[in-house]
Amino acid sequence: DWVNDVCFSTDQNNILSASKDCTIRMWNVQDTEKIPVVLERKKAMGLSIMKCSNCGKPFSISQMDSFRDNTICVFCRLQNREQEMISIMNSVRVDED
Repeated sequence: DWVNDVCFSTDQNNILSASKDCTIRMWNVQDTEKIPVVLERKKAMGLSIMKCSNCGKPFSISQMDSFRDNTICVFCRLQNREQEMISIMNSVRVDED
């Protein structure tokens, strides 16, 4: 039925949804690309299914996506970005001293 509310788990790997029909479901965000009906729907929408060169998991990408490296899934890109930001912050702290 209609979804009334959603929230992410603290580790950002799951979404909890509460529906009008009084059901609560937990969805694994990182495994959605493994569901056959999701893959078929994405292909029908013109999305390509790629395999992440970092973690090996499948992910979808649009013809219009223009990322620097479109062989890496969003989770690995976010992890890399976080590591880059930490590195930048550490170098700024060193320069201040």
